[in-house]
Amino acid sequence: MKPSSLPELAVRQFSLEAKGRRIRISDGAVVGRGIDCEIRLDDQMVSRRHARFAITHEGLVLEDLGSANGVFVDGKIAAERQVLEGGEQVRFGGHSFIAVLDAAPRSRIRGGTTSGDLPSHRRADPRDVTANSDMLDTLVEAANQARAVGDTSRAIKLLSPVVEAFCEEASVAKSIEPRFEEIFNHWALYFARETADGEWLNRLVRLYAEVETPLPEATVRQLVLQAPKCRGVDWNALRCYEVKVRASTEGSGEGPPGDVVNHHGSS
Repeated sequence: MKPSSLPELAVRQFSLEAKGRRIRISDGAVVGRGIDCEIRLDDQMVSRRHARFAITHEGLVLEDLGSANGVFVDGKIAAERQVLEGGEQVRFGGHSFIAVLDAAPRSRIRGGTTSGDLPSHRRADPRDVTANSDMLDTLVEAANQARAVGDTSRAIKLLSPVVEAFCEEASVAKSIEPRFEEIFNHWALYFARETADGEWLNRLVRLYAEVETPLPEATVRQLVLQAPKCRGVDWNALRCYEVKVRASTEGSGEGPPGDVVNHHGSS
């Protein structure tokens, strides 16, 4: 058997994910309405042979096969041939997917980037994600997969834009949507723990301070444990937030969710 000139491709596997469904992409897989397509979509907006995938040394290559309605990547009409690295939103007709890199070597593979270093302009528009619960679930699942293999950097790059968009929307609305709150708190605490970067904790405090809402008790307990281990924690912001919460709960019969600053001692 002739040895492969691209051995690292053997461990590079891509999938399309949407609504909890996962479709493994094989080299040469065709997307379309035709019964002979590997990825068949029953959609009149999709051509019989709409697009084709190829796995190359560049990454996952998406080629439009002259479809009537085009292929969209991250909300923009795609070039005839476009390289995907994982994390992009891909749409054929009325069907949207997230392109997911399931596994990749840790060595540098394209343009000086690693599997964890996804260019921000290649990810799905974060505002589209926050407005679409199915897309958000898919992106979170991809981040969970990255976490499962210890690739925290990739998980951060997948979710950071979404976290930022969520914070902006919550700040404007002066409220936190419950469906995002649990996700945001969970991942902010996880990223703080894995990276020892206090900015993730600062984001939590800033957001809850802006919407004038007490942090959930479970989140406070984790924050208390992690803050002393992280660099760059804004202790002044924590003190101001705690004072604000205490003032808002005076006379209400409820105490603040916890005492964060005192756990830091006199720092």
